[in-house]
Amino acid sequence: MHAVESVALLVVALSLAFHNSFLALQDQIPPFPSSVALKSIESQLGAPISQIFADISPEPIAAASLGQ
Repeated sequence: MHAVESVALLVVALSLAFHNSFLALQDQIPPFPSSVALKSIESQLGAPISQIFADISPEPIAAASLGQ
């Protein structure tokens, strides 16, 4: 879990203003390059992307933490 997400979950310990500020920051984190993600997929699955998927878009449509 990202540090900002962890802090954002601490509603009880933080004032509402801090909490809302951290939540807003979560949506401002830029995505990393698609080439990095595709290379990671190929490495993890042990084959070129073209052999695994018929079609894959390099553009992200959504993001989530591994904790979700």
